[in-house]
Amino acid sequence: MLMLFRLVGCILILWVVTGTAYTVEIYAQSQEYPPEFIDSDFLYQNWSIRDGLPVNSISSIVQGEDGYIWMGTADGLVRFDGVRFYIYSTADHPGLRYNRLRGVVNYKNGLLILNSRSELVYMENGWFEQLEIPERLKSENFGALISEGANVSIKGRENTYSIDSEGNFRMERSTGQVSAKRVLNGQFEWTPFSKRMNYEGRLAIDFGDQINDAIIDHEGTLWVVTYSQGLYKIKRNLFDIYSEAEGVPNRNIYPVLESNDGTIWVGTHGGGIASIKEGKVTNGYLLQGVGKEAFIRSIAQRKNGEVIIAALGRGLFRYSGEKIFLKMETPDLGGVNVIFEDSDEILWVGTNSGVYYLEGKNWIYVDDPLVQQSSVIDIAEAPDGSLWFGTNGNGLLHIRNASFKPFVKEDGLSSDIIRSLWIPKGSSAENYQVWVGTEDRGINQILIRQGMAVPFEVTRIEKEDGLFDEVIHKIIPDDQGRIWMSSNRGIFWVFHNDLLEFAEGQKSEIISTRYTEQDGLRSREANGGIQPAGYKSANGSIWFPTQDGVVHVQPSIISRNTNIPQIHIEEIRSGNQLYSPVPEKFELEQGDRNIEMRFTALSFLSPEKIRFRYRLFGFDEDWIEAGDNRITRYTNLPPGSYTFKVIASNNDGVWNQQGAVVSLNVPSYFYEATWFYVLLILFFLSQMVIVFIILRNRARKSSSLKKVQINKLEDQISDLKERILNQTELKQAFLFNLKKELRDPVIHLKEQIALGRESVEKVVEREIAQLLLHVDQLLLLSQIELDGMKVNPDLEDIVSIVKQAITEHKNEAGNEDPVIEFSSNSECVNIYVDRALASIIFKSLIKYSCGKPKVSKLRVQIIEESSLCTVKFTDDGEALDHKELHSIFSLFKNMAQNAEGRNKLGITLPLVAKLVELHKATIVVHSIPEQGNTFSVAFKKGSLHFEMEKFD
Repeated sequence: MLMLFRLVGCILILWVVTGTAYTVEIYAQSQEYPPEFIDSDFLYQNWSIRDGLPVNSISSIVQGEDGYIWMGTADGLVRFDGVRFYIYSTADHPGLRYNRLRGVVNYKNGLLILNSRSELVYMENGWFEQLEIPERLKSENFGALISEGANVSIKGRENTYSIDSEGNFRMERSTGQVSAKRVLNGQFEWTPFSKRMNYEGRLAIDFGDQINDAIIDHEGTLWVVTYSQGLYKIKRNLFDIYSEAEGVPNRNIYPVLESNDGTIWVGTHGGGIASIKEGKVTNGYLLQGVGKEAFIRSIAQRKNGEVIIAALGRGLFRYSGEKIFLKMETPDLGGVNVIFEDSDEILWVGTNSGVYYLEGKNWIYVDDPLVQQSSVIDIAEAPDGSLWFGTNGNGLLHIRNASFKPFVKEDGLSSDIIRSLWIPKGSSAENYQVWVGTEDRGINQILIRQGMAVPFEVTRIEKEDGLFDEVIHKIIPDDQGRIWMSSNRGIFWVFHNDLLEFAEGQKSEIISTRYTEQDGLRSREANGGIQPAGYKSANGSIWFPTQDGVVHVQPSIISRNTNIPQIHIEEIRSGNQLYSPVPEKFELEQGDRNIEMRFTALSFLSPEKIRFRYRLFGFDEDWIEAGDNRITRYTNLPPGSYTFKVIASNNDGVWNQQGAVVSLNVPSYFYEATWFYVLLILFFLSQMVIVFIILRNRARKSSSLKKVQINKLEDQISDLKERILNQTELKQAFLFNLKKELRDPVIHLKEQIALGRESVEKVVEREIAQLLLHVDQLLLLSQIELDGMKVNPDLEDIVSIVKQAITEHKNEAGNEDPVIEFSSNSECVNIYVDRALASIIFKSLIKYSCGKPKVSKLRVQIIEESSLCTVKFTDDGEALDHKELHSIFSLFKNMAQNAEGRNKLGITLPLVAKLVELHKATIVVHSIPEQGNTFSVAFKKGSLHFEMEKFD
């Protein structure tokens, strides 16, 4: 049975491939198998669902007139800008109708899309429109779209048709067979549904998966979409790498040099030395007394052809042939960084502790304290025969006629840590340039003029000026007018003329073209500090040592990418609004002041190297350097009209200065509008005119009213004197009350202890509690009078607050306290009060009423009405007299003129009155002889009276 199922499966697969070859049904997911490059001239980059594709199976690919890469997949239409995938699906774009797509080609100003239902859809600027297919063709079951120049062909089951820009169909031929071979740019050849691709007639790439479609974009990059492995970008490999995989004994490479016979000598970090010739690596070289494993510090070839190397801690060795390096007799050189032979065939050795040179057969140590204290990293000879030493921390040393002169940061250098030197050939002995690569601050140009061995001027070129990196291991000119440099972040080049024009002040910025792992390097980190840290071969190619192999580049095959990138503002978000596609002009919603803009530039050679600048005219004072960031945000934009512009450069620094532009308007509220301010100004001007007229009229009347005003002033002075006198009396009254409130508990305590009716502890506890109560009242009253207390109202049940106040009073009072009766016409009365302050009001009134003489009963009532809630406290004690009623709630006036009255008064009721006033409530007292007294507190219902206070 299992064999039968396998047989049926094979038959079905054969039928799909042969009988329905014009359809591209996509099901499989990516297995992430890398392609096999038979030709090492190519690099690839792969994207799959892990990178944002909806599926790994892609039926078709095209580069639109808008510059984007467009792909038809089994789960929607995909737009790609080299960094981000945007997916058009039926969920967000119902006009697409079906997500399973068989073909996508350029058509008119947009795209023509074929779905799995044999329907054609036209898409332009994100809008989809169904194309009408003639009735006679609906049975054809279209299976593929083919674009050949301006013509679009549609493959049917029986025939092939073309469609013009008006949507008219015309039969081209009576076969639906797909072409057996396709050719791109006359270089790449492939057969649909095969797995391999040829380059210039020879097999180059085996994808190990079915090729569904392929294109070459506007910059010459090959794009391939597959049945189950997603999207591939194929581009030329600019570099040859020789590392452990190619036979080099250690992948960490330091010095590199080409000898006269074309052999490339490569020194490794712990693997000895190897050679490369005609692409073949030879290792196994022996160092006398050391063996094969050594740390090679420097390599040089003398003019007599002799190759010399320096091994860490082992001195110098000369090559004798037969893969053997013989030990040279030298003093203890220590750590050797550079071996250099000058035009007089004198051999110089720069070490970590000075310089040696070989004169005849004698090694001579340069006897100069400045040199002996320096670690010499590089040596260069000037046209006048003088030497320049680059040191690790002591700047430059210039030796001429046995005299040394230092040049350091104080002389204009950007750094004292020197990594490389380059003096251009062809300069005169009197006028030449010294180019200095530093460890941490870019490169410097020193001009030597009229034979003076001093810097006439120094130009510093750093990262902020456009240099790719601050660490410059080696400076090498090529034959195409470019300067190549190695650094810790990659290998890069700049135009020599750009450097010169920058130094002369004709340019404000230089452009660096850089290369990293995405361009074919196995490690972007180059090595330096020992020499040569790079070398130019006789044929013009350049070699750089890195942390993973020695890199060989042929500058002659590298050209600058001059394609100006297309720029798009893809979407703008503000508030809950998304604008995509973005119109040329639009207005934000009222109140939206924050915007987010996403933009992109289309250059697919190295999209990660694209750089952006943007500016919001009307808001930004200058251009903003965005680097590779493709999104920006603005917050709290003032109302007004703005223009947003973004420009970008491709991987080689070619800028699209025209950029993409969008105009936007941030609407204002009426009180932010210009007309409002105009009216406001006119209003104030009119008021000023009115005030002027009034003042003028008053001035005219001032002479006649002068005497009246003087009389009034005299009367006011008299009134003021009287008020001051009254105020003094009031203060005395308050001090009297204060004295009474604080002294009474103490006096009462003393009397009770003398009588001995109760225990001392009980008497002390009660009277101290009374004293603390008075202190709290005083503090609260002081806070109200001096600081201005504010209530914090909330919806509270006034019934529960009153009950709680009664309960707390009973717990504190003795058994002889009057009887308290409580009643309410509602079980629950919710009003806005500050619960803590309301509790003080009720407890204070209960305590005051119960503490009056001859009170045997206190009745507490809550009466709820439509707009008020009144709390009444009625006692059966002695009625208050008229004078007491008149000043009972006044802070300074409730002092009776007789001793008996003074004993009755305090600050409790004035405090209650203040707290009631804070609640926007009222308190009144009624006294009826022989019946008692009633205190009524009326609270307003609702919260409007509190809210109005906020606007007062």
